[in-house]
Amino acid sequence: SGPIEQETNAEFLGLYATIRTLFRAEDVNRRNRASVVITGDSIAAGFTPERTQRYLPGVDVAGRAIGGDTTVLLQARLAEDVLALKPRVIVISIGGNDLIRGRCIPQILANTRGIIETIRRRSPGTRIVFASMPPTLTWPLNSITPYYTQRLRYLTEEYRGVEYVDLRQALGDKDRPELAAT
Repeated sequence: SGPIEQETNAEFLGLYATIRTLFRAEDVNRRNRASVVITGDSIAAGFTPERTQRYLPGVDVAGRAIGGDTTVLLQARLAEDVLALKPRVIVISIGGNDLIRGRCIPQILANTRGIIETIRRRSPGTRIVFASMPPTLTWPLNSITPYYTQRLRYLTEEYRGVEYVDLRQALGDKDRPELAAT
């Protein structure tokens, strides 16, 4: 399947480039290293420095997520924005914007496979953790995400050192206001 809106929209791509420039400036300050990198879309961007500090005190975490990110855009920036930091662990939340914009699930999974294989090729010892897509306020999307996340889990099981974390239950719990605010 071809490009989707984010991947061709000049205004979005301009903002995307600005965010990536900010990442590079931050990378210089952190001496181009991080133990953990959290990357992907707005779900991953919800893990702000304040939250990661609170939940992972003492862990060197770099946030490299961009709201609106797609599997295609993440694949294109993976080496420069993520792997350049030489992380031991990469946490990824991706695929939701692909689904929202109509990219078919087999293509999303093929792109995700490409992300995994790029990480494996360039940084073979890096642990990879994929987060499931949480419930959303869009019922048509919620009707397909259980199938997508199941397929994503199966995909992660094909690789050693790749894990799957199901966020659906935790992020769907209305009694957890901290998570609801993301």
